[in-house]
Amino acid sequence: MARRIIVLLLLAALTLFLAAAPAAAQQPKRGGVVRIAEREAPSLDPHLSISFLTHSHMNLVYSQLVRFPSGPEQKHPTDFSILPDLAERWEQKTPTTLVFHLRRGVKFHNKPPVNGREVTAEDVKYSLERFMAKSGFRARFEPVQAIDAVDRYTVRITLKEPFAAFLNHLANPTYTPILAREAEEKFKDFNHPDAVIGTGPFVLKSYERGVRLVFERNPDYFVKGLPYLDGAVIEITPDAAARLSLLRAGKVEFGHMWGYASPEEGKSLQKTNPELSITPTQVMAQGMIYFRTDQPPFNDVRVRRAVSLAIDRKAWNDALLFGEGCTDTGPLPCAMKEWKLEAARMDPARAKYLVGYDPAEAKKLLAEAGHPRGFATRPGRRQPVQDRHQRRAQAGRVRQVHLHHVPGEVREDGDRPDHAVHRGRRLPLRSVLPRAARQPESRRRCRARQAARGPAAGAGPEAAQGDRRGDPALRGRQGLLRVPADAAPVHQSPTLRERLQAPRRLRSGAAAHVYLARPVSRLDVSRRALSRRGDRVPAG
Repeated sequence: MARRIIVLLLLAALTLFLAAAPAAAQQPKRGGVVRIAEREAPSLDPHLSISFLTHSHMNLVYSQLVRFPSGPEQKHPTDFSILPDLAERWEQKTPTTLVFHLRRGVKFHNKPPVNGREVTAEDVKYSLERFMAKSGFRARFEPVQAIDAVDRYTVRITLKEPFAAFLNHLANPTYTPILAREAEEKFKDFNHPDAVIGTGPFVLKSYERGVRLVFERNPDYFVKGLPYLDGAVIEITPDAAARLSLLRAGKVEFGHMWGYASPEEGKSLQKTNPELSITPTQVMAQGMIYFRTDQPPFNDVRVRRAVSLAIDRKAWNDALLFGEGCTDTGPLPCAMKEWKLEAARMDPARAKYLVGYDPAEAKKLLAEAGHPRGFATRPGRRQPVQDRHQRRAQAGRVRQVHLHHVPGEVREDGDRPDHAVHRGRRLPLRSVLPRAARQPESRRRCRARQAARGPAAGAGPEAAQGDRRGDPALRGRQGLLRVPADAAPVHQSPTLRERLQAPRRLRSGAAAHVYLARPVSRLDVSRRALSRRGDRVPAG
């Protein structure tokens, strides 16, 4: 197994978290609607999207068994205590058995087809098992052996082995909202606005895609007296500058779902909008560089130390965070003060390799390691942390995703496997697919006719040659776009949703790819650009 080590230069784990909000000590007043400028979530279904936008928006609607503290409940930024939510209490009978006792009388939102019925243990069992079957985060529940509804208000979860992080995963709204089975039975998933039915403090009243989401207060919320607000509105604003402009103009109360701004935005807002309360706060985020220590040259500790000593952390802090950031000495972020080992408390001879800046010593170490003139290396993108079982399952996997909205002018980029060529421009796949899917049907048909006629007059021989490349004989009238599985989270695209077929296994160790397939219409006869020249494209 490849070993990795983190360069403990970890610039500024203290990122400025700038909350544009009233002082927390004030007594809240009932009423009003909070307005938030934010990007659009790729899906409303919390199990079919790993986007934090999805989970941030839907957190207003859903509840979990247990939860983390929020607002004034949180004693400090790293307070992740486990608090009751739908479960009023729980007990750990054995190291592998947890029993949750539900609140009685908790109702789902009064929307059809659920119509405000009571939440039961069967709803918890259904929701957690759906998470385990469909969520991109399902590896978090890999230790779960069984989920049983003991009676109407009791749920028992049995683990394969003791798992210290399990309650934290249950409390995380990214994973385990409690859903109503009737909504999925009627709407096929929870991405339809009318299927968004939970037990949380707000009810989704309307959703105009690309414009706004409107939430209203849940009059039957099980926490008496809450929420204080009458509602919330998320104004869909993709551009960061536009979100900041709305905040400056007083048209929204928050320019971000979580109420923060970048350090640059915070400094600017302090000048233009002194009425806003801007509070620098230590956060858990970290910036870091990973080394492959199983491969040269980074398997030599002298090279790793040289890289660390060659980075001027103070200059980075001054340039990026106005000198207000924090330089980490290890994997624990600065916000975790009680647990963090400061450099001043360490052996100076060791601490210098973690936070020091000494270009001369760096050059000396490189020379000792056999690189007196340095060396060239290409940085890669860190893959998401995955459970070992999930990594094994992905080895050699091929998925076919039937995608009905990708137009013919999207083709694979032979030089960059994580990119595609769309209308003559090289773009990352994560932006190409949703952009292509948003094209009106009339425009796609028009371009299909143009493709069928061949290159435009005067386009030159290069265009004609480009139009002819690929065009394999595909069975089943399917065009295919091959995407490496590690290229981008293409499954977040709203065009993909539940179109995954059962995976086919390849030989052990084969590269994992995702195949995006679309039916080839009668007009789109060229099929020219969905595979690069010389590729063998599997039939759909």
